[in-house]
Amino acid sequence: MAKKRRISKHDLKEDHFVTGTLQFTTWVREHQNMVLAGVAVAAVIAILATVISTSRNRSRETAARLLGQVELLYNQGQFEQVIEQAQMLTDQYGGSQEAGRAVFYMADSRIKLERYDEAVVSYQTYIEDYHADKTLTAASYTGLAACYEQMEDFSQAGQWYLRTAQEMPDFYGAPEALMNAGRCFSLSGENQMAVEAYRLLIDKYPESRLLPEAKMELATLESVPKSGSEPEPESPPEQTLETTSDQEG
Repeated sequence: MAKKRRISKHDLKEDHFVTGTLQFTTWVREHQNMVLAGVAVAAVIAILATVISTSRNRSRETAARLLGQVELLYNQGQFEQVIEQAQMLTDQYGGSQEAGRAVFYMADSRIKLERYDEAVVSYQTYIEDYHADKTLTAASYTGLAACYEQMEDFSQAGQWYLRTAQEMPDFYGAPEALMNAGRCFSLSGENQMAVEAYRLLIDKYPESRLLPEAKMELATLESVPKSGSEPEPESPPEQTLETTSDQEG
């Protein structure tokens, strides 16, 4: 009589593995249609992801190519064509980084064509819808200020120049923006705002080349008597009767 072999743990594991495999195979056969459908869905999702990724890459490439044309036209001084190309780019790829730069070039071209009201709209569009690039945002602030200055709205111009330095103090053009703010506030009769702009320049940018000019303008403004505190004019000396008689003699 053959001696019975004791079942080991290894045999039990193998048996469980075989049983599990058979159960999974049976389940697949019984649910073949569902399994195939799931595989098909996964394949479709993978294909769609690839198509979307490829489409996005192509869109970025096309947008970059159009932006390159905009920049070339801008450097050539063909500002009307810049506006046309930039508008085409923003219409097709609005919201992209390339569209944001195109909006900025459009605004700057409109300034150069002296279409200041249109430039205001373009700069505001960049500030409200894009503004990811801090340097271009600061340049849009000063661009808006320049538009208002050309339209002789000196108070608005001063506000935008001042806002440039207040919100982006590290912007390389901040000292000049404060100098322009002081000048515009002076032109609008807002002398106290002009004083604040010059003081801010002196305090925050002591190494600026504009420091001597700012100090001179500040001294001039501070020497002007404030409204309501002007000294009363001196009355002419009264002539005595004796003096009058002497003159008549």
